[in-house]
Amino acid sequence: GTADPITLSDVKQSGATGIVSALHDVPIGEVWSVEKIRERIELIEASGLRWSVVESVPVHESIKMGSDDRHRYIENYKQTVRNLGTCGLHRLCYNFMPVIDWTRTDLEFEWPDGSRALAFDALEFAVFELHLLRRPGAEKDYDKSMVSRAAELFKRMDAATCKRLEQTVIAGLPGRMVEAYSLSEFQAALDAYKEVDAAALRANLVHFLKEVVPVAEEAGVYMAIHPDDPPMSLLG
Repeated sequence: GTADPITLSDVKQSGATGIVSALHDVPIGEVWSVEKIRERIELIEASGLRWSVVESVPVHESIKMGSDDRHRYIENYKQTVRNLGTCGLHRLCYNFMPVIDWTRTDLEFEWPDGSRALAFDALEFAVFELHLLRRPGAEKDYDKSMVSRAAELFKRMDAATCKRLEQTVIAGLPGRMVEAYSLSEFQAALDAYKEVDAAALRANLVHFLKEVVPVAEEAGVYMAIHPDDPPMSLLG
């Protein structure tokens, strides 16, 4: 997006020809208008690049939970897909992960050559869940060894390190790379899924796809679901 510290000029210098982008300023669940889509296309093409992949159009939590108001958000999603097709964007990536779009424990992991990357460490995540978030019943999801190791690591972490880990995990919430989110709000978002088990989540995904895929086919838009990231059960 326009707030990305890596500019389109930087990307162009790397030799890339295409951009993966999204309209992060549009509230989740609202329609991406043709005007806003074309505005982003023009911005990208002005740098000699093309918008190759849309990642992502977030799926509203009401759709994932199967809430009574999901129909409205599904209809909005359909219209966004139509608008993307109208604007010549034919590759759409989305995910269906509850609450969090992706999970990392380090946003600035440094490799030996000095380059930086995102990283996930299961032990550090256990520290977040057991000692920072303190999710009720979380201990049941870890073996005794992991619980013990997490406690030892937590003892060695200072306040700044704990805060950085907290903010890093919360950054995986949709839109939270730019908006603040508290641990209490995070837990509240998890609590909303208490009655949604794996089977219900899968059923809600099937319902969503049955509604949206025919529209995508008509619009010439290919939909690619992002696998759970990381590929493991998290947060209960």
